[in-house]
Amino acid sequence: MPPIGGLNAAILPNFEACAFCMKRAKGLANPLRKCAGCSIALYCSKECQRSAWPSHKGSGAGTESAGDLYGYPTVMALSMAIKEWSQLHEHTFNIIANLMVYASGGVEHVLRNPRALLVRVRARPGAIDSNPAFKFYVDGADVLHRDDSRILGDGWDTMMAECRKEAARARRKDASAPWAGILPTVFHALSKPSVISLTQYAIYRFQLEDCHRTPLDPQMHAVFMDHVEMCAMSMSLGHVYLRPPNSELLSGRFLPPVMQMVRSNKHWRRVPIEGVDDYWDTIAALMASQPERFTSGLQPRELWAHFLRACFVSRATEHNAA
Repeated sequence: MPPIGGLNAAILPNFEACAFCMKRAKGLANPLRKCAGCSIALYCSKECQRSAWPSHKGSGAGTESAGDLYGYPTVMALSMAIKEWSQLHEHTFNIIANLMVYASGGVEHVLRNPRALLVRVRARPGAIDSNPAFKFYVDGADVLHRDDSRILGDGWDTMMAECRKEAARARRKDASAPWAGILPTVFHALSKPSVISLTQYAIYRFQLEDCHRTPLDPQMHAVFMDHVEMCAMSMSLGHVYLRPPNSELLSGRFLPPVMQMVRSNKHWRRVPIEGVDDYWDTIAALMASQPERFTSGLQPRELWAHFLRACFVSRATEHNAA
């Protein structure tokens, strides 16, 4: 990644890409190679690795890092923990990304300009060696224009170009999908030095017409933001949402499978949470205890039903009619 306009930050892509130029592995003639020092960062060429070295050399696995890294021994250790955590919650963050786009001016407004989703994360104290889905809190999320944030510095253009390429590849692969585009996403840990993990999420064209009004109806905005907060709450409990099969979505079964991480033979694995009805009742009670945070008046099941209508209303109707 090109230098970060004066920001003291370590950057690690959250997907298979060169850690300097951000070119994705699938578009390269030769495979990416790991940094020999940290065995984590990937590079597409010796030139990119040499260019990245001034900022990367202080973050290697064997380097003592100054400052506050939430107890992690190195910048790379913290980067990898953020990457693992965000990948476990991939479906949840994909939902958050879509909701934030529509709550921040809509698809055209967000994707036609250099904007990114910024997710501020904070490490859970004493959780370095614990459940990988439980290691961080979401402190907030915003869709920001490049003029409002220096977080990517000179890397904005590279990141946006890669998102456009990925969107084009996705459309070629499945032209029938309701693609709107790909949103660059930045996970930012306010450690010292700052640690940034980059990824991207597919943004879809919601089928419900009310989702495309500008400005968004205040109640619709409250519903979307409550859903974002509900997702953040579930992640803070260490719970992982999975994407339901399309067959279930199209038949109206909208609640996602909810998983928890269980340690077995020194490895963490996902297992379904028992008593799903009780689970959503518990989330509803937690939401009711924070009226200043949840303002739409909708319960968890109602929020999920609303999300299904927003995403699938026309296709679900066609499916059921058939």
